[in-house]
Amino acid sequence: MSRYLISIYHDESAQQQWSEAQVADYNSVFHQYMQALQKSGTLLRMIIPMPSTTATTLQVRNGKTVTVGTPFAGVKEQPYTYCLLDCKDLGEVMALATKMPLAVNWSVEIRPVIDVE
Repeated sequence: MSRYLISIYHDESAQQQWSEAQVADYNSVFHQYMQALQKSGTLLRMIIPMPSTTATTLQVRNGKTVTVGTPFAGVKEQPYTYCLLDCKDLGEVMALATKMPLAVNWSVEIRPVIDVE
């Protein structure tokens, strides 16, 4: 088995225009899907970052640290969820990612990862 990082990105400004009912429906479907992955043993870990308004970006230039209280400049889509999956190959993880409810509206990136103990 191999491990893959699924990174889901979304446009926060577009999502903020959803009604409460839309958000509730979407969250319900997403939660059910993730529970199924967890029950199957495929989902190893899921991390949901706070909204980009809580982000701090830092850079070290010429020995000095500069912080910016916003997410990385110029990036429209922000991280929504990171999932670590254990799958037999890229084909399996792609099939699972295609069925992910979030893929309908947002971007899903798949990367193999190296386990470092």
